[in-house]
Amino acid sequence: MDFWGSQAVSRLFGGAIPPKEFGGLLEYILYPFQLRLLADQGRFRAWESARQIGKSFTLGVDAVLAAASAPKRHQTFFAASERQSLELLDKARAHVSVFEQVFKRKMAKRSTATLIELVNGSKIRALPANGRTARGVSGDIYLDEFAHVQGDKAFWTAVLPIIT
Repeated sequence: MDFWGSQAVSRLFGGAIPPKEFGGLLEYILYPFQLRLLADQGRFRAWESARQIGKSFTLGVDAVLAAASAPKRHQTFFAASERQSLELLDKARAHVSVFEQVFKRKMAKRSTATLIELVNGSKIRALPANGRTARGVSGDIYLDEFAHVQGDKAFWTAVLPIIT
């Protein structure tokens, strides 16, 4: 599979990993419906699905690929609770670890409970979804379980400038 994510990781690793090799890894670990989400480069994406089908797993991969695609391309997970957003970040952290082990290259520069910083300066953050935490954030955002966010209007008001 040759798509933008494979090329992003190849660039992050200084061209040492051929895009085709990385695409093959993704095809091995993801289902076709997950690969379709990763291949979608639309500005806005919505994913309505059943429960427990690997959404968080897929969003973790997507955030890592997006962060790898350009220096200082920040990714932020927002979820209805801090625990949920941290679980998304843990999925992304696991993907970074697997990519580092498989390709024997360093991808993460720093990792804390709420942040992963890649060697290219991109950051992946986890925050609870509320208007106060959304202000001042820049980059790509992921809204998980948005139907369950309390104060969704205040949150949406804070997020709208980020995505427009």
